[in-house]
Amino acid sequence: MKARITPKAWLLGLLLIGATSCNLTESLNPNGKPKSTGAPYEMVISCGTPIWNTAVGDTLKSIYGTACDYLNQYEPVMDAMRIVPTNLRNVLAKHRNILTVEVDTTLTEATSTAIRDYWASPQLIVQLKAPSNAALLEYINNNRQPLIDIFEKEELTRTLAGNKKYRQAGLGSEINEMFGITIDLPNGYRKRNTVGNDFMWVSYEYPLASQGFAIYTYPYSGREDFLMESMLARRNEFMKRIPGPSDGSYMTTQDMFPPEVKYMTINGREWAEMRSFWDIENDFMGGPAVTYSTRDVMNNRIVVIDCYVYHPDGNKRNYIRGLEAIVHSVRLAEDSAVIAN
Repeated sequence: MKARITPKAWLLGLLLIGATSCNLTESLNPNGKPKSTGAPYEMVISCGTPIWNTAVGDTLKSIYGTACDYLNQYEPVMDAMRIVPTNLRNVLAKHRNILTVEVDTTLTEATSTAIRDYWASPQLIVQLKAPSNAALLEYINNNRQPLIDIFEKEELTRTLAGNKKYRQAGLGSEINEMFGITIDLPNGYRKRNTVGNDFMWVSYEYPLASQGFAIYTYPYSGREDFLMESMLARRNEFMKRIPGPSDGSYMTTQDMFPPEVKYMTINGREWAEMRSFWDIENDFMGGPAVTYSTRDVMNNRIVVIDCYVYHPDGNKRNYIRGLEAIVHSVRLAEDSAVIAN
């Protein structure tokens, strides 16, 4: 049986509804709901055993177990934990991301509903219902990517809100003065170095990890600036300004796995996204990298935000996604001009 919502329209067609108040006494958010539990990109799947032990469960495990691209080791797009519906209470009911899966024989078609901030805040609950296992399976298979996208976009929105709330004004002002861009940079990032008037290196240093990016600019020469070969050459040209741990060592791009370029629109602005792996020339370090390039028409230049993560003994997915969220906050002067008009 076909669901009545097409894959493309599924995400846009979700019903976002308010929630009744909770009679909970713990620390509340401004909207009166308790704070949600769970780490970013974690989710709870509430699904009965008769459904989970079928192709429906296997498909959901496959969807949320999809490997993230361009990481040094396997990491799923979401950390999913399955529970039976009777356990969806107490702390689990307050989880930040919940997917419920249910067979309802009174229905004639599969349905989907999204509910925000029902038991906690911030929280997203997505409810999937269908008249049979077969209808559930068809619906899930037709909406594999939207079932990922809705939770990923919700996490991005949360990160952007946190970055804006806890942004540091000092370094942000320095970036704006040097490059003419605004950026929501959360506390903890520090300037590491500048070279001339076209390069700045910024990072957040942890005891066992480093989360950093460089901003650099160069004159616009044409659409070829957004081809992989050109972006890669520019990356290696500028990122060698980040020194390695030993004399004569510097950052470069690993050449064993070719980069991948995609084109996207972020906040109305066109960007080229290049995913790759970085190395240190003349030393032994490396990790994932993602490079974002856009054309600044007003100043006839290319603006690049070049992000990298170093965490040799640990997961890297959330570090990379944190850097991607910073890029989503970037505004150029010409963006402000468009808004003003």
